[in-house]
Amino acid sequence: MKILTNNCGLKLLSLVLAGIVSAYVVNEVNYPIPEVLHLPLQVRGLAGEMMLVNTVQPSIRVNVRGPFRLIRRLQGIAPQATLNLKDLTEPGNYTVPVQLPDLGQVTITSQQFSDYDVILDRRGQILRQLRIDQLGELSDYFQIGSEVLNPNAVQISGPVSLLETIALAQVEPDLGKLDRRISDKLEPLMERLPVRLYDRDGHLLNQSLIKLEPEQVAYTLTPLPVGSIKVLKVLPEYVGEPAPGYLVDSLSPSVMYVKLDTAVVPEGVFSLSTSPIDVSKRNASFSASASIVYPFKLPPDSQAPQECDVQVEVVPLMAEPGALAVQVELRGRLPGLRYELDAATVDLIPQGESIDSDALREKVQAFIDVSQLATGEYRLSPQLVLPLNVEGARILPPTVTLRISKQDQASNP
Repeated sequence: MKILTNNCGLKLLSLVLAGIVSAYVVNEVNYPIPEVLHLPLQVRGLAGEMMLVNTVQPSIRVNVRGPFRLIRRLQGIAPQATLNLKDLTEPGNYTVPVQLPDLGQVTITSQQFSDYDVILDRRGQILRQLRIDQLGELSDYFQIGSEVLNPNAVQISGPVSLLETIALAQVEPDLGKLDRRISDKLEPLMERLPVRLYDRDGHLLNQSLIKLEPEQVAYTLTPLPVGSIKVLKVLPEYVGEPAPGYLVDSLSPSVMYVKLDTAVVPEGVFSLSTSPIDVSKRNASFSASASIVYPFKLPPDSQAPQECDVQVEVVPLMAEPGALAVQVELRGRLPGLRYELDAATVDLIPQGESIDSDALREKVQAFIDVSQLATGEYRLSPQLVLPLNVEGARILPPTVTLRISKQDQASNP
């Protein structure tokens, strides 16, 4: 203990002096150090009618030596190196010196490069009519009634040398994909498609230097049945409820469409049902055979299919991120009839862009056209009206049960 307290004043003074010296070294002594700086590389002086064709890298690496604190300050403010193009007014390939900023007491000992190769071209703009190039084809039951593009032309701006190579501006609808969306009433199908540019040799062009207005267009296809044939869609029916926590996601028949002569099919018949498939207490997908129900008499020599296999997809009931609750609207109600839905709303899960604003939500509609339906019980998929930025959507549950009865009859629960 005596050792610690001996000359206590001198020892305390030594600690104070050591602190003062340390603070001086840290705050006042500005010893020189070597360092590497990354300076942003900026293009300046580009004439209004000219544009840079090649890509300029974002920064240049320089080796420097200078006062410690000054270098740390430069790292914080990141002074810019520049490529000055003000004297370049004609298209061509040029080598431009890199102009480094004045770094004061910091000396640049070396740099990544001293000049930079640039390619300049004049800025141009053209208008091209859009062409439709179908991918795949519709099934044998359907043909293309009409195809409409909105808009049917596109404004293209970019380097003149690249614009001169554009031979085609086109959209490429996938008919095989659209065929799976054809409804029993043959309603028009719409989707948004990107515009693709091709040269005279049929090569797809790099569009990174090109601006398209618009970048996507609305494509609408109206399908028609082939010849004098009427095409009826097969809509499988099911009864019962799956196990708790599960739902029927889809029913896919092996026979999706039946072709019949128009003289055989009565007016107002657009689809065929099947004998009901029992899904009671099911907790997994399965396949079942079902009879196709014809609500009219077939000719004796008819070759129309009588049965089909149905793949029933049973999935767990889970909350979907981004799901939107949409009320199901019944359109075309007839006087004197009572309409009852087992589900007044469905969950809509958008594909592509999300529906994340009130304005877009107001454009979403789910409806069932009941104008052609008589009394009875139906299991139907609501039709959707979506905003243009949404490519498609699916709904849960995929079907709802609709009961139609006369007003003076008690509805069955």
